[in-house]
Amino acid sequence: MGRVWASWALLLGVGAADWIAWKGNESQGAPSTGAWRRVPRSGRFEAFAWEGPNPKQAVNGYRYFFKDATKYTLGNATNATELVVWQPFPENDRDSAVGANIRAALFNLYHEQLDKFKVTLHNMGWDGVAKNSICTSNAPCPNVILLGSSQLSDRVVADRVKPLNHFMEEYLRANLARMQDDFPGVADYQYFYEGKWMGIPFLSDVRLIAFNKTTLFNLNISIPPPYNTRRQEWTWQDLLDNACEATERLNCTAGLLANSDFDEDFKFFTLMVQSGGGSLYQQEGEGQDQSLRCSINSPVGVNVLKNFWKPIITRKCMMGHNGGPFWAGVSPPSEALKDLLQMKSLNVAHPPNMTSFSNYNYTDPNRPQGHIDAYVWSSGFDESMTVGDCRKQWWPIPYSKWSPQCKPGRAQMLMGNLSECKQAMLEYEMDTLIFERGICELLTCPTKEATVSLLPGTAWAVKASKRQVFSTWCTEVLYANMPQNHTFLGGSGLIIPKKAGDRHNCHRLDVTEDKICLREKEGWKIILELSDTDKPFMKQANLLKQQSVPPPRLSLAEAIQARSKLWYPVVTAMKNGIPSQYPNTPIPESADIEEMKPVRLAMLETIYGNVSEETSLGHACEILDDLVRPCNAPRWETDVRCLNPFDGLAGCEAGSHLDSDQLGIIRCRPCESGTYRPDRSVDQTCEPCPVGRYAAKRGSGNCSVCPLGLVAQSPGQVACFNCSAGQTPECSARCRECPKGTYQEGFQCVDCPLGYTSPMKSPNETYCFPKASLIWLNFLLVLDVCALLLLLPSFFGKPVAVQDIYLDEGKLVLKTWGSHQVHRWAPLPVKIRLTHTHHYLLEEKNVFRVKWRDPDELYLLQDQGEHISKDINTSWGRMRILPRCSLWASATCGIPSLIVLVFLLVILALYLYWAILNGIGEAKHLPWSLSIALLGALGVLVVHYWVWRNHVLSTPLRRRQGSFKQRLLKANPNPQPTERGPDRAITAEQIGELFEYFRDFIRRRDMHYVTNNLVLPFTKPYHLSYAEVAGPSRASWFVSHCWSNAFEDFFHSLQNMAQGKACFDWRKVTFWICSFSNNQFKVQEELGDGDPLKSSFYLALQSPECHGTAMVLDNDCVPLQRSWCLFELLQTRYVAPKLKSGYEGLLLCTPNGVLQWGNAHVDTVVRLAEKVGEIRLENAEASRVEDKIMIDACVIETVPGGFAEVNKFAKECIKTVLDAANGSFQVRVQELMQRLDREGSPVAPLAPRLLGRNTFRSQQHYSGVIKTQHLQDHLLPPFRTKVHGPNEREVWLPGSDR
Repeated sequence: MGRVWASWALLLGVGAADWIAWKGNESQGAPSTGAWRRVPRSGRFEAFAWEGPNPKQAVNGYRYFFKDATKYTLGNATNATELVVWQPFPENDRDSAVGANIRAALFNLYHEQLDKFKVTLHNMGWDGVAKNSICTSNAPCPNVILLGSSQLSDRVVADRVKPLNHFMEEYLRANLARMQDDFPGVADYQYFYEGKWMGIPFLSDVRLIAFNKTTLFNLNISIPPPYNTRRQEWTWQDLLDNACEATERLNCTAGLLANSDFDEDFKFFTLMVQSGGGSLYQQEGEGQDQSLRCSINSPVGVNVLKNFWKPIITRKCMMGHNGGPFWAGVSPPSEALKDLLQMKSLNVAHPPNMTSFSNYNYTDPNRPQGHIDAYVWSSGFDESMTVGDCRKQWWPIPYSKWSPQCKPGRAQMLMGNLSECKQAMLEYEMDTLIFERGICELLTCPTKEATVSLLPGTAWAVKASKRQVFSTWCTEVLYANMPQNHTFLGGSGLIIPKKAGDRHNCHRLDVTEDKICLREKEGWKIILELSDTDKPFMKQANLLKQQSVPPPRLSLAEAIQARSKLWYPVVTAMKNGIPSQYPNTPIPESADIEEMKPVRLAMLETIYGNVSEETSLGHACEILDDLVRPCNAPRWETDVRCLNPFDGLAGCEAGSHLDSDQLGIIRCRPCESGTYRPDRSVDQTCEPCPVGRYAAKRGSGNCSVCPLGLVAQSPGQVACFNCSAGQTPECSARCRECPKGTYQEGFQCVDCPLGYTSPMKSPNETYCFPKASLIWLNFLLVLDVCALLLLLPSFFGKPVAVQDIYLDEGKLVLKTWGSHQVHRWAPLPVKIRLTHTHHYLLEEKNVFRVKWRDPDELYLLQDQGEHISKDINTSWGRMRILPRCSLWASATCGIPSLIVLVFLLVILALYLYWAILNGIGEAKHLPWSLSIALLGALGVLVVHYWVWRNHVLSTPLRRRQGSFKQRLLKANPNPQPTERGPDRAITAEQIGELFEYFRDFIRRRDMHYVTNNLVLPFTKPYHLSYAEVAGPSRASWFVSHCWSNAFEDFFHSLQNMAQGKACFDWRKVTFWICSFSNNQFKVQEELGDGDPLKSSFYLALQSPECHGTAMVLDNDCVPLQRSWCLFELLQTRYVAPKLKSGYEGLLLCTPNGVLQWGNAHVDTVVRLAEKVGEIRLENAEASRVEDKIMIDACVIETVPGGFAEVNKFAKECIKTVLDAANGSFQVRVQELMQRLDREGSPVAPLAPRLLGRNTFRSQQHYSGVIKTQHLQDHLLPPFRTKVHGPNEREVWLPGSDR
């Protein structure tokens, strides 16, 4: 026999690479050994190219199976990666199609890659796929597991199922379609947990009801839908009534056949409860508070038990397929039933074993296979029941009209019985068979009539003949819609297992280096191959089992429904199917419910034990509630509800804590990092690691001690850390802060370098900074050096601006602009040097002793310490303490500079002392400090110099000069040189402007002051005369004056004279004045280089426009004692009259008026008369000896008679002036006397005499104006006068009309 199979294998092209069957560890060989069986209906399997040229006859692991094999292997290459698949179905005729198609899919994937992979398919059974350990260190981790949908929740709770969302997303991207869109609606309930797809549906499990239409028709019982057009729906009560009616009228075994194997009674019962609006459990609460409570003891459940189950069993309307009772061991009563009925109390943790009551026997020797009398409860579509006996469908047909229409399918075969012939017909996809005397002939008939024509032509012949014709055209069995359109729907799905706690996610399916990703990738590839609707594996695994079911794909189910109307109720049932636990969340204890069978307990108690429905269902609910109750924490070590689904042991393992306790299952969560749990427990929290210890990973059973140098300062640390910057570990539990002045280096605190300090918790040496004292010390050094450098100018005699030098109470006073920096208590004589004073006396002797008067005033002394009494005036220049005196004489901020110097040197010494103490710190910063100090000092010196210079240049006089200079520039924007002589005159207005603008500076000072302090500064930029700068004019009068006269008197003298001479505006009268008209920077040239006749004086006097000389006299008539004035007087007498006509000669001017006009003071006239006798030109003085010698020589050479003649002329001129003054005085007195006479006051006539001479002159009156040659206002204080000219004056009394 084995040789025959081998020959077939060779002929069909099946090579050595084929599946090997195993029982335990014993190899059973390949299909070619002949020990394998052909898979029922495998002739209907789709063919593959790798099966050979005649695939339907191939002998391979696709079309053959080894009965009761425990596993199959494919390939055995060394070092090949093993791929493992678990499936639950046993290897028998009933379900072998499932394993065969799984093997075909695996072979199709890997038969060309057996050098890389070896494949193992384990037949684990239902308990194995649900409960065997997987993916642990001691347990395998298959690539794919096929397990029941009710078993999936247990694996999910144990965290042993890989979520498939990311794989399905990859599927969507690759196919542009969602895989789950083709799943039945119930798949969301069965395989979708908490937003994740945990499995892919592969097999369907549905419950159906079939009926015999002939029986129901003969009994006149209404046929159920969908074949009864008048009856769209029917109920469970209808099923009960119809089944019992058929049982009683036919006297058959039972009107409804159903077996109680596994948990069919539970599914049957819960389906009825669900149809009535009830459920197995009722959900209470949400989220963490969610709980389940058994609800089959509700009125709905009581009604189902009382009104359906109890009557249908007691009336024997429902029996097993074998013709016996629905449950085994009830008739006669078994010991198990007796013990059950005598049970006094129910132990919910260990209820009675109900497995012995299951009826697995489907064989009834008294009932031909495939025949049912009325109704049957089926777990699928059984094709064998749809093959009917055509004799029951026969009616006479005339032989002459008969023509064979059926086509032979296969040659006649020897068959032992009719059942084998039926199986052959179905396998070879024929619809009709003829069985006669052990010979089986298969045919394909197009119609029902064609099948009937195969029978003999007469009724007698049909009855007498041994020929039997069976065909699907002659079936009596149809499938009905489920009562109330509800049925149980379960199934099996494909999952990828994983290690508990593994969060590994393989997003890229092409990763091959990672073992986990490789396993998951190949698992997903296997799932895709098995569930691909374009390939036959899923379709054949569902349809070609003994109990066929629609594949769990909407597209495939609709195609089956369209192919045959017999499938319509089946597909409809699948669409309306619901799991037993619907609508509640699937609980992990589903397998326990199937094992304990609490509903069966309730049924048996009520039906056979006379226990009320409420009580029995209450007992069932106690068991069901116990399955989903919370863990009993005090007794967790022995409580089955406290078992950890991860490892099957009580409580959460070490390193985890109880996270939730719902639905009878505890869920443990690994301790978070930083916490631990040393032993198994059901505590809801983990303990934080104590200080000094840490737990780096989740799920720690203990905490580790921190390594050396690291600390965990607070409980619950996930790692040990270095101490914070600036801290060092004191032990593993705490850190010590580095104190001030230290820094962290490794695991210890180190002192900062000498002179440095640091804040608390300094992390490194860079945090060491100079001590605050050092910073202040260096800052003090900077200040000290800056102060020393600023003090140096004081010891070298820092110039101080002179604000004023004047005579006060007979003592010459120096007033400085700001402090003079001479301290009050100088122990030795103090000498200063004056520079740039513009005063010849101060320039000749520029070193003076001084005496402190005020902070800004000093007395100028002689060398012997006597006060200087000379009237020296200047507001210009600078003073400096002589360097040799500055040590004891200078002051800084009023403090002797020597004391300040000593103080600064002491600070410097202290700094050096502290620098030595602070060592490195100061050594590092000293260069910087000195650099900053020097740079700062230089900067301060620059700023000090800038401030000093601005201060020096901003004396009150300088500021006033600046503004006046702008006026000069406005009047004469571009000063130009002018020829020496008469063209350099200035107007009375220009003189007045200068005087009025600087009145508060000039005061009673003389021309020396004006020239040195005003004229020279204004003219220095141009090196011109003041007249050229202010705007020159042609001289109309030559002014002779003495520089020692007060400038105020000088101005008023010229003002009075100009007012008396001007016909229109006196301000326009022009004067040639030596100090204003001479270029003070070319004095020698102005003096004619030693020749008076070439001097500017002479040139101005000789000018044709010059009307005369105005000699300005003071009270002491000093001009008559000066050489230059007498020389000018000489020129006025001897030279000018000879060269021009209309020359007026000499006018003697005083601040009160012109003497010739009689408006001068009497005392001035008297003093002038006294000076006349003293006039001696040869005795006159000059500021410069050279000038006097030059003038004396000029007199001797040019004037006949020499000095005697000149002196005589001077006296005559003065006498003439005096005579005119006396006459004016007499006229005035006479006028007053006449006025008094007119007013009635007798006044004795006066004989006016002055200086022993008669000076009375005639007078004329007109228009109220007295015309006299002269009139002195000072002589008549009660009168008011106004001068109209040299001989005119208006006089009036105060308060009267003029």
